[in-house]
Amino acid sequence: MARKRLRRKAGIVTGRKKGPPALHRNSSSSPEELKASFISDLRLHGYVNSTIRNRIVMINRFFGWLQEGGIGHPAQAKLADLERFALWLTQERTYRGRRLKPSTIGEYITTVRTFYRFLISEGVILTDPSDGLGGPRIPKKAIRGVLSVDEVWRLLDAADCREPAGLRDHIAIRLMAFSGLRSKEMVNLSLVSVDLAGREIMVRQGKGKKDRMVFFDVLTREKLAEYLVCSRPALIKGKNID
Repeated sequence: MARKRLRRKAGIVTGRKKGPPALHRNSSSSPEELKASFISDLRLHGYVNSTIRNRIVMINRFFGWLQEGGIGHPAQAKLADLERFALWLTQERTYRGRRLKPSTIGEYITTVRTFYRFLISEGVILTDPSDGLGGPRIPKKAIRGVLSVDEVWRLLDAADCREPAGLRDHIAIRLMAFSGLRSKEMVNLSLVSVDLAGREIMVRQGKGKKDRMVFFDVLTREKLAEYLVCSRPALIKGKNID
């Protein structure tokens, strides 16, 4: 029994790595139909247009590579085929003659994995050939343009809170540094989105056109209250601002 279980286990592993994915009765859809359904699924899941455009380019390139290799339908691809595609990407060059960056190759791999997970969810295939497909190792780099803690505090100290504009700038820096607001979100922030009592801000249509909630500390609330009572009226005097 133990040997039988081991053989059965070995057969599963071997089949996943070398054999084609098991096809479901819904696998009769053409590659173009599957691609269109995949793109529609990305839109339903809230992917931004720029990401969808990139995924279209990458899935088209993947489909073209499969066809050039004699694989007429993506559901027929094996893990070994996908690994050859990943290797091909490392040799491929851009229109400027440069090799693809590891991060770009990683995006291709992610697109392929996402596509096959979609096929699984739709019942097109029963086993995922991209299971076990690895991406390139991307070296970690220091993030450029990020302020140190000391630099943030120096910015806060430089804003003169005794002046209306200085208090406004001080609050803006606090919200971006400590609450995670992006610069564009800070510019578009309206009073109706700020809840002083709950110390929270509803960010409308932020990155990816999505709403999210951010929070701020007690000191920021005190500064905001002071700004609304003392500074903001002086700054908007004579301006048509709600």
